[in-house]
Amino acid sequence: MKRRKLITLIFSILITIGITILFCAYDFNVWYNPNEDGKNCEQLQSDYKAYLLSNAIDYASLTETEKTEARIDLYRKMYNEYYAVDPVYKKDVVVNNTRLFTIVIYQNLITQLKSATEIIRDNYRYEVFVYNVDYVALKNLYGNMALPTTSQVENSDDPVLMLNFYQDDTFKESEALIVNDTYKTTVLPNEDQICGYNLARVKNFNIYDYNSTPQLNKDNTIYHCGSMIFYSYSASNIYGGDLSKFEEIYVKVDCVIGCKDNSNTNYYVYKDSLLEDKVEGMTFDTSTIDHSSPLYEKGFNSIDTTRKTFNLIKIKGVKTYDQWVVSKYVWWQTLICFVFTAAVMTGFYFAFSGTLDNVGKNKIKKDKKK
Repeated sequence: MKRRKLITLIFSILITIGITILFCAYDFNVWYNPNEDGKNCEQLQSDYKAYLLSNAIDYASLTETEKTEARIDLYRKMYNEYYAVDPVYKKDVVVNNTRLFTIVIYQNLITQLKSATEIIRDNYRYEVFVYNVDYVALKNLYGNMALPTTSQVENSDDPVLMLNFYQDDTFKESEALIVNDTYKTTVLPNEDQICGYNLARVKNFNIYDYNSTPQLNKDNTIYHCGSMIFYSYSASNIYGGDLSKFEEIYVKVDCVIGCKDNSNTNYYVYKDSLLEDKVEGMTFDTSTIDHSSPLYEKGFNSIDTTRKTFNLIKIKGVKTYDQWVVSKYVWWQTLICFVFTAAVMTGFYFAFSGTLDNVGKNKIKKDKKK
């Protein structure tokens, strides 16, 4: 009888441990898998990025501009295989002794794979960021233009910066990087169509523009840093321009502002050429790529999976994804599973032991009758 109870006890313990291990494995490898085929993947990626942004940067010691640049730096480490520490281009755009915005362009390296081991090509990955935007000063630039009314401009939408790259300093629209009709905007006063990338569209990694003027938009939320990303091979160029013709590269930034007339008709009013400049060191010629160059550092981005990328992150005081998900979710859910399963199996053990005791007692009674 005692032997049967011991076997039952061991069986109950093993079942409890086994179920707990299976639950933990499912929880860790399936439910909290941040890859595209995992459950809750978008929310998990968003939550882990929020954790990184809160813990990887010492905001208290930074100026407003440095806070934005620190987020840009963290973003670049996460999303690039190799990234250049220093930008190929950086400039404060100043008009009438007032800084309108800061523009910075970074050059990074990315590998394109044909299979898990075969490389098709190496490419440049360019990132453009615009921050320190003074929306008040941008609106003031429209003061002398023929707009519906001055008051409507003051109450209009925020000015939007539009960026494009060109083959030379003539800045011909036909020789631009962005020529696709998708990126055309009709503007006043002559109802011209201009082509350019609307830098207000992209909100990557919650890169806030901490030093914007004003600090909050009309929705009472902080402005995001404008950004644009593009690659150095023609097959990836959704913007339509012929990259092979860009022996030199020039950048141009224009501005549009949306307002309405008295009949509530939308207008997009154009302000030309806030910036026209040559970008030294920028090239689309991939034959010049050198991974071993001291200009580049190894980023965290993996060409494998999102989870692998998150687990490559090595920042002091910051957990990798697996460490984070275990400490935030898996440990206590596994504990609950263990306690619940243990309670069920304990009940099973005592119920089965009681049955064995009753069988033993009945057997003794029968033996005494004999």
